[in-house]
Amino acid sequence: MNYKKTNHPLVHLPRIPFSKIPALTQEEFWQQKEKSGAINAFRQLNSVSLPTIPGLGSSVDTGLKQILSGSLDDLPPPCPTTVKIYLCSNYEGKCLLGDCYGIQQIPDVLTEAEYKTVTEISHKQSPSNYELLTRYYIKDENASPVCYVCQKPEGLSELNVLHSVVLEAFRLAVSENKLTEERFQELTISALEEDIRQGILDTKDPRSHCICYHREFRNINSDLSQAASEYVDTTVDEAGITKLNISLKTRVTKLAEKAEEHLGVVNFHNYYLGWSENELIENSEFQPYLKKMVEDFVRDIKELIGAGYKLVAKEISAKRNLSSLVHQEVLFHMQKCKTVIADYTRSRENVLFSHLKAFLQDPLENSRPFIIWGQSGMGKTTTAGVIAQQLKTWFGEDCVVVLRFLGSTWQSASIHRTINNITIQICLAYGIHCPAKFESFDTLYHALVTFRSVLDQVSKKFASSHPLFIVLDAIDQLHPFQESMKALWAMRDLPPNVHMILSTTDKLGEKDLLSALINTITVPTAVMEVSPLDDSEVETFTEQFMVKSGRKLSEQQMAVFRKAISRNPQPLYITQLMLKALRFQSTQQVNSDIPTTIEGLFVMQVESLEQEVGESIVRCFVAILTASPVGVLECELLDLLSNNKEVMAEVYSLHHHPSESIFLFPQKLLIKMKHAMRDFLCEHLLLGRVALAWNHREIYQAASNFYNVIYPGIAEVDIVEGATDFSLMIHEQFANMFLPENRTDLLSELPAQLANKVGEWTVLNQPQEVHIENVQKLNRALMHLSIMVPMEGLARIKQNILFNFKWLHTKLQSAGLVAVLQDVIDMLLLVKGLALEGVLEENEEDEEVDIVWKEIDLLYQFLQLAVPSLLQSSDNLAVEILGRLFPLRAKYSQLRSLMEGAEEHLMACQGPCIMPLYGCLPGPGGVLRYTFPGATHVIDYRERSGLAVTFSQRSGVRVWRLDSTQQIHEFPVNKEQAQSGVLPGNVAPFIVIGHYSHLNHLMEVGVWSVDTGVAVVNTNLPHRFEAVALSLDDQVLFLATVIQEESKTNGGTMKRYILGIKAKTKEIVYTFPCIDHHADGVRRIIPIAGLRDGQSTIITLGGHKSKDLVCWTVDKVAMVYHVEFEYFLDMFHINEEKNIGIGCNVDQGVLIVLNLADGAIIQTVQHAVFQNVQDVYVSRSGDFIVAATDRDGVSIHSIPKKSQVKTVARKVEEVGTEVKPSKVTMDEMEHFVFIGYHSGVIDIYSIVTGELLSVLTGHTKAVNTLHVLADHCVLSASDDNEAKLWHYEMAVLDHLTNHMMSGDEQFDCALAHKTKATNPTIQTDVNRTRMMCCLFLAKNDETIVTGSYNGPIQIWNTDSPEHPSAEITEKCEHGLTDLYLTYKDMLLVGHCVDPNLPDISRLQVWNFDSGRPIPFDKDVTVMIFTSIIVAIYDLFEMKCLASLQCNIYSSMDSTNLRLLGFTSETESNDMELESVSDNDMASEGVPSATNNKLYAVLDYFPSDSLSFFFTFVVHGEGMKDISMDHHEPIHLDTVSPKCNIVMPGNVCVSGMKDGSLVMWNVASQKVITNFCDDSRGRFLRSRQLASNVHVGPVTCLAPAQDDTHIVSGGADGKVKLWNLNNKTLIHTFSKHTEQIVHVSVSAGNLMTSASADSNIAVWDLEQKTYLCGFYAHDFVTDVTITKNRSKVVARVNEKHPSLLVLKLTGV
Repeated sequence: MNYKKTNHPLVHLPRIPFSKIPALTQEEFWQQKEKSGAINAFRQLNSVSLPTIPGLGSSVDTGLKQILSGSLDDLPPPCPTTVKIYLCSNYEGKCLLGDCYGIQQIPDVLTEAEYKTVTEISHKQSPSNYELLTRYYIKDENASPVCYVCQKPEGLSELNVLHSVVLEAFRLAVSENKLTEERFQELTISALEEDIRQGILDTKDPRSHCICYHREFRNINSDLSQAASEYVDTTVDEAGITKLNISLKTRVTKLAEKAEEHLGVVNFHNYYLGWSENELIENSEFQPYLKKMVEDFVRDIKELIGAGYKLVAKEISAKRNLSSLVHQEVLFHMQKCKTVIADYTRSRENVLFSHLKAFLQDPLENSRPFIIWGQSGMGKTTTAGVIAQQLKTWFGEDCVVVLRFLGSTWQSASIHRTINNITIQICLAYGIHCPAKFESFDTLYHALVTFRSVLDQVSKKFASSHPLFIVLDAIDQLHPFQESMKALWAMRDLPPNVHMILSTTDKLGEKDLLSALINTITVPTAVMEVSPLDDSEVETFTEQFMVKSGRKLSEQQMAVFRKAISRNPQPLYITQLMLKALRFQSTQQVNSDIPTTIEGLFVMQVESLEQEVGESIVRCFVAILTASPVGVLECELLDLLSNNKEVMAEVYSLHHHPSESIFLFPQKLLIKMKHAMRDFLCEHLLLGRVALAWNHREIYQAASNFYNVIYPGIAEVDIVEGATDFSLMIHEQFANMFLPENRTDLLSELPAQLANKVGEWTVLNQPQEVHIENVQKLNRALMHLSIMVPMEGLARIKQNILFNFKWLHTKLQSAGLVAVLQDVIDMLLLVKGLALEGVLEENEEDEEVDIVWKEIDLLYQFLQLAVPSLLQSSDNLAVEILGRLFPLRAKYSQLRSLMEGAEEHLMACQGPCIMPLYGCLPGPGGVLRYTFPGATHVIDYRERSGLAVTFSQRSGVRVWRLDSTQQIHEFPVNKEQAQSGVLPGNVAPFIVIGHYSHLNHLMEVGVWSVDTGVAVVNTNLPHRFEAVALSLDDQVLFLATVIQEESKTNGGTMKRYILGIKAKTKEIVYTFPCIDHHADGVRRIIPIAGLRDGQSTIITLGGHKSKDLVCWTVDKVAMVYHVEFEYFLDMFHINEEKNIGIGCNVDQGVLIVLNLADGAIIQTVQHAVFQNVQDVYVSRSGDFIVAATDRDGVSIHSIPKKSQVKTVARKVEEVGTEVKPSKVTMDEMEHFVFIGYHSGVIDIYSIVTGELLSVLTGHTKAVNTLHVLADHCVLSASDDNEAKLWHYEMAVLDHLTNHMMSGDEQFDCALAHKTKATNPTIQTDVNRTRMMCCLFLAKNDETIVTGSYNGPIQIWNTDSPEHPSAEITEKCEHGLTDLYLTYKDMLLVGHCVDPNLPDISRLQVWNFDSGRPIPFDKDVTVMIFTSIIVAIYDLFEMKCLASLQCNIYSSMDSTNLRLLGFTSETESNDMELESVSDNDMASEGVPSATNNKLYAVLDYFPSDSLSFFFTFVVHGEGMKDISMDHHEPIHLDTVSPKCNIVMPGNVCVSGMKDGSLVMWNVASQKVITNFCDDSRGRFLRSRQLASNVHVGPVTCLAPAQDDTHIVSGGADGKVKLWNLNNKTLIHTFSKHTEQIVHVSVSAGNLMTSASADSNIAVWDLEQKTYLCGFYAHDFVTDVTITKNRSKVVARVNEKHPSLLVLKLTGV
């Protein structure tokens, strides 16, 4: 925030945004920028990001490859990423370079010779001067060589005296030739000259990046006023008269001449003003000068930035293209490595290095990562850097070393970004292909899969000669920790010649990180500790450190340091102590109570700085750095300090008053604090820019403890009491810096005494804009706001980020969909967690919103639904929002705000656009929440952790997050893996996968951690298992197997055993002999607890022959009982609460209830209801059985009553054999029964009423799994290879309201009402949805008419198409197969379905206006377009005009016979009459066929052969088939009737399967021409290729409005425009990625096309350009545009058709 005084407005300058400069001409770029204040221009220009140069892909030069492969030799300097403007140090003055040279400094350090010279001269001049010099210049014997250091006095007057004495002594030394003039000038240089030297004179090529503005006064008077010293250098003579200082004036002149010589006339500007004794600002020449200088400044800066950008781009391209994010990342870590190893002095690591080298060379061990661990501050980072260097020595320069100091850059702060970055570096280093975008890596799991794939590729092709080493330092710095642990599976079992070295602390908060790593990814032999330094190493380290620094310590100082180091031999502590020692002088006595911890040293330095600068200033400075571990840009640091009222109050109280033009934290003060804390600071790489950060985790913790600051990633145990309020304030300041909110005028809140000094001020509020290139804002604002969630952060997150359209759209463009989804799900999980902990309460302001995270949940669901469209283009976001959120806008204010932003965005778009008129797409909050691909069964789900485990033979075992559909792990399985061999853990989160291999005759057993994805156990057992189970404590794996025992008599016998194998040790701990039982094998093993005095037991079931059951005690390895059944139990379920087992024999319909405690059979029931049972569910009480049968649907059976009490589903004989239940379950409270069918449908029924409450449609094959979860969710899996999560609350909400809490009739257990309820049988229509068969526009495009296969005709209004406006139900009760609108949109003609004769269509006509059916004059059943009769009807007289019985073709399938159309010899083939009235249906007759023959063309298209085309000529009252006049009908190789169009002039055009078009005469049935540029043509079965035809079959055709052009769509995704007159191709339209399914041409030469890729495209045929498109998320079968070009109407989804009406604008 910047301020300016209201009575002195500044000249306005263009504001330069925080964005990289686009590739525009300079003038175009600057014309786009809005204007702002001059000070803001300076602030913005101080950190203008330059664009990054694109990466090189696999084309990498030799020098770059050396760096990418980890070489430290010849590292280039960091690539420039910012343009900085340096002003003179005294930038608060009124000049840049003027006549004022400034104050000459006195030197802080003098050499012994210089000290001797000045003291001798001072002694001769005055003893008092000599005494003054010897008092303040103290000898420092710690320096090498010895020098004299100035201890400046505290008093200003005494400092001025010392200043005069030193300068006078130097002048005399120069006059006596004891000191050179150059040395004198160097010792007494002013701040201005120092800046000019550093910025211009001593810099390389200053003309490329420096500009100087020089103001000079002319005709300065000899006698000056005291006020003149503000503008020129003055001196006071002996008479007390102020004169111009000629000596300094000469210095300024020479300095300006040198600067002009270095810069040239272009970059050096002179301004001359006449001298005025009055105030300079009142000089008449001042305002024109200031205006001219500001104009020059703006012009020069623009040209400088443009030229600098070109120069940087050229230099980077010519050198080593390291400006992409990956290249910058690699270079940063390599330079950091070079820095950290520079001070390496340890010797003990020789043992570590020897062990590591041997480990890496051992092929039996090196597939696991090597872990270097140690406590914080022990030098692991330095050790990792040295190892990275040593690897090149051990394994040669050809090896590739990938090094990351995790947490030191934005890219290396999270596991996801780190994996992506490393993957790309490996690909570049080896020159192999890698994904071009980060989005292609998708989720963390897919990024890890890509990473492992690249490692495998490197191992196979390169690593034998170029081994790969990945060194990751400080993996404990990765955030969040839980996500990092999920990546561990990718770090173990590395491929050959690929190695990984990790460093970490032993603990992370309360977590034992080292033990977790050893147990999951490596072995104890691959772990070594970096220990504290011993005495000899400390001595060596301190000695080398001081020698290298050119310093030494006195004996007293060294004694104190040795004592401190002996208490803490931590390398980090010793380093900080030595840095502090560098500033000790030889005479300085060091206190013996020096702190012995890093935190103590830090606190001591901070407290010292507080006394010098101010407590509030230092506290805020430290807190800002602590709150952002990724780092803070210097310009951000200045902004944050400037916007803190306590800080600015202290600045103006202790340091200086605000200037007249700037309310800004003094940069000098910031430099002073940075200098004071330099030992604890380092540079981080923050999104391509250098940022300031603490140099170690210990410093963050120390700062957090001292100032009570919470930072991201802090361990919960490290949060101190009272940290919340102050931390929230700091993070709020970060958020304010990024968010476009109005801020409070801080000056109005300053203390009164300061406010009076400041005067009247206004705020220049210039928040950073949301821009695609403003990566700082897009990535970091949410991080700080998330910490503020418990306070007001959630509201601001919703308003400014999650439900801000501009934010979402920009983040999609810049970071990709995965990043947006991750932001939303992270916030959703955070808010849910806080709500469950009671930190967040329900939203009291909006009663409609149940819980605070509801809208975020809906937003995430919306993004999930929109994924396919957003992956195609981020510009689809606005359309998706309007199409999906429309029904929710009234209820949810934030969603309404998001929709308003989307509408504004679309309205502001230039050019054509398609937008929804209503909620035409499935929206969030529906029944179907998420879909998990690649799953036929759900093996396990853990609601506490939100994980689900799915299985399919094709996709293996996958682990998903239920709340985000993110796949986090995948476990490989054999192609023959059975679902029964995949077992979930009962307690611990892991999966056991067992498979018997017939090749090696071994049982492969793997135990995989669901949390980390790591194989905990992976072994082979020499046993073939018949059944497998896991003990309830997850410790023992039970296997039923057959073992061959050796025998002296017969050579060995096969005996069956049940083995108990310890999961971790693979040791056989239990052996149960089954010699006398289960003769034909063990079918199932069931562990049970608590059957007999709490002993662990298992139950085993025999096969079809033995029909037995055995109960075993595990501890005693003994059989408890053996039960033989009369029937084989196809199903067996247990109820542990009642200790009963329930078995069912499907063939005989027998139910057996068994007491598991003693094996007694409690009940045997034989009932027809149990025949052909598909699934059984046993109630919690154990009193009821829910059985899903093929015949009776789903029935509930009472065990005590031994009878059926209720049927709650459809009976198969009533609705068709295709509806068979496959799975059944109930919710926990047993209110509802869920039934899955072989068709994929899931029904939800009420237990009490038997009412069908909801139907879940989505699966297309048999449902295999049904799990009811908490929060009214059900998880299903099907043979269609998909699992789905449903939220059924809305479907049963009304039922819950009416029944669950109605008076005394509590709904706690619905089965308890079994005796009160009747036995209803629900009969439901199997076809639940309208199967739309056709659609067309009517009544001047105001109305849409649709026909349905299983319902009435529906009429829709195009302005409000959410629901049909009317229905025609009479005479079409059973649906239609086709529908036409004719006679000026007055008559509807349909082919009605006859349920008794499903293969025959009945003709029916309706009056479209009234909806009344019109009867035929004869009471006969008419069959048209069947295999035996073809007829043409007069729809006015309702009689047949002409008919023909096609006996010769009677064997053909009538469903494949279609009328293509009518044509005649004239140009018109209109069959419609001129007038029709409701009351008078009289006809003017049909067109005469005497002089103009009318032809009807039919197509018979079998699916496996050529299509046959029949031509019938209509004459008088007869009709003749003329096809046989030509021996046989013409036959063409077409795909469907949509590939044929009948055109005027007796011609038909057909699209062929080989991609060509054929025109043929319908009368002669002869081919006229072939649309092919090959002179030989291409007809029928020819396979010759031509360049103008489709690649693959033609799939559809459509005529243009003028009947002289046609368009064709093909399987190649292309649409082609043809000229019928010359039979040539005019243009090919390419946009779709899959085959074209429909094309149409509307008025105004607009063409629409629909593709199997679910995209609708609108084209301009005249301009031959693509206008706009829409992603329909479903298969589009028909699409057209209304005549007024305002709407697009489409029919989507063949199985469950629906109507889609879209608004078309800008055409």
